[in-house]
Amino acid sequence: MPYDLRRTVTNLLQQIDIETEQIIERFCQFTDGPRVMMLMYRAKDGGHNKEEQRLIKTAISYNPQQFERNLRELILLKSIDERPLRIYLSVNKRNLKKVIRYVRESLLIADYADEEEKNNTYQKLLRSPKHFLMQPKCADDNLFVLDADNEEGRDVQGEVLQCLLDCDAEEVTRYVTKNGWHYVLKPFNPNLYMGPGEIKKDGLILLSW
Repeated sequence: MPYDLRRTVTNLLQQIDIETEQIIERFCQFTDGPRVMMLMYRAKDGGHNKEEQRLIKTAISYNPQQFERNLRELILLKSIDERPLRIYLSVNKRNLKKVIRYVRESLLIADYADEEEKNNTYQKLLRSPKHFLMQPKCADDNLFVLDADNEEGRDVQGEVLQCLLDCDAEEVTRYVTKNGWHYVLKPFNPNLYMGPGEIKKDGLILLSW
């Protein structure tokens, strides 16, 4: 391997190690148990309208060690791709017993459906296990994610925090995103929240962009 190329590869791997360590340190409380990590090309950034076409790779981890390996691999793939890809993580652990039950229910329903619906179910199972894993009914936790973008350069954090306080929402953590803030919250009545942003009951944590 030529020296310049070797140095480039070495620098890339060092950068990947640094980013991996920083993400794990920041989100260490979300590395345990069955979790889904996704490398995606959003439709907003030019990706396909169909979700299965936007999804570049899915990785499932069951413990912090697998989480680290999966994260490092996705960061590597993201680093060598020219598209503006993002890495997401399920905020809630997945319950594998619930996933298996949902798969069985889906297959049973497919057996009594028409041929097209039956084939759609089989194709989802073979090509997109994420569809089954990420069903809200298959979550093992019940955390929310509030996604609040800054408005015309105005930081909305103060307004968001006041509105969360007004509805007695308890914050688990918050972090900066490309356009604003994400807040991970314990479950509460989202209808009471009157502030900016969107609350997702089984949302995704943005790990890297």
